Amino acid sequence: MFLSGFIRSRLRGCLTASVLGVLCGLVLVSGPGGSAVADVPDPTDSTAVVNVSVGADRDTATTITPLAGVTFGLFSAQPTEYEPFDGYTTGTPLYTCVSDADGDCSVEVPVGAGGITPGTRLWVAPVAGPSGWYANPVFQTAPLTGAAGRVQTRHVFQTPPLYAGQTYRSGSGGFMSDPGTQTTPPSTISQYTTRVASGGVWPLSRVNEVSISRRPVPPNSAYLRTPRSASSGLATVPA
Repeated sequence: MFLSGFIRSRLRGCLTASVLGVLCGLVLVSGPGGSAVADVPDPTDSTAVVNVSVGADRDTATTITPLAGVTFGLFSAQPTEYEPFDGYTTGTPLYTCVSDADGDCSVEVPVGAGGITPGTRLWVAPVAGPSGWYANPVFQTAPLTGAAGRVQTRHVFQTPPLYAGQTYRSGSGGFMSDPGTQTTPPSTISQYTTRVASGGVWPLSRVNEVSISRRPVPPNSAYLRTPRSASSGLATVPA
C-alpha cells in the first residue's frame, strides 16, 4: 500500500521528501525571446501567462531561497533527452526564459492567431543554469516500505490547458501542485498524480566538490577536485 507521501530520491543528488511533507516543488516558464521580470505580467485577450518559481537552497523547514540565472524551456512534446553530466534538457523549446533574482520566470504565451491553439498543454524543463548548479533529470518514487512500486520518472512537468486571459502560477490551479495533474495523453504510471505532487518551486542542485583526500600526497602528483555530478572520486594526474 502506498502512503500519501512518497520517498522521492532525485537521482544525481537532489532533495528527498517523506510523509512529513513534500520538500521540493518545481516549475519554470518562459517568454518568447524575452527575459523574465519580477512583476508577473497581466494576460490579455490574446495571451496566457505562465509563471514559475525556481529554487536554490532550503533555508527553513518550509521555504527555499530563489535561484537566478536558470533558463527554462516550454516544449510542445514531452522532452526525453538531457545532457549526461549536468542534467539539462536538450532540444529546441518553443519559448524560454531566465529566472531573475526573485527566482521568478514568467512568459506571455500567444494563444490563437500566430500562437498555440487554445487548450494546448506545454511541457516545462530546465535547459541551462548558472555555474555551480545542475538539474535533476529524473526522480524516483516508491512506497515507504519495500521496493515494489519503485518508479523512475522524467523530471519535467506539463502545464494545464492554456487559454488567453488566464495566468497559470506554479503551485496552484493544478500546475505543479499537490496532488499533481495527470498528463495529456494520460500517463500509465500507477498513482501518477501522487508521485508528481509539488509544492510549486522547481529546485536545482549544487555541484559539490569532492573533499581532498587526507592520505599523504604521492610524490610528483597532484589531486584534482571534481564535481560529484561528473565523477565519483578524485582524479590523480602526474605533476
